Amino acid sequence: MAKLPADDIDMLIAGAERKAAADAAVRARLSPRASARAGTGRIVAGLAAVAVLGYLLWRILAPAAPSAVARDLDLAIVMARDAIEAERKTSGELPLALPNASLAAVVQYERRAREYRLVSNVGGVRVTLEWDGSKKIETGEAK
Repeated sequence: MAKLPADDIDMLIAGAERKAAADAAVRARLSPRASARAGTGRIVAGLAAVAVLGYLLWRILAPAAPSAVARDLDLAIVMARDAIEAERKTSGELPLALPNASLAAVVQYERRAREYRLVSNVGGVRVTLEWDGSKKIETGEAK
């Protein structure tokens, strides 16, 4: 590589210093605006994240509507009744307990002689299959 004269090296250094100074001046002029935009962007992104998280928590943790709970409990009562009637058909007697153990966690079974009563009560909604076979659905405060 050929040696550069001292004047050429000085010119290169001076040009690099001028370029660095000009770049620093541009950064100094743009810096307040750029940082303000970046700060605003961070605030907007943070608020959006909080809003999305709040919505997801509300969807997960919000209580179900009483009509949806009543529909689910009614279905549980029907399934329990079907299980009891199937057991009665095979053995000729009412079972001592609900044949479906998972339903027993939601449905109370009361039996006497040849009749039975089913009651399910969740979240202020109560569904009852009475001794005579009639069904009652009550919403509101649990009794």
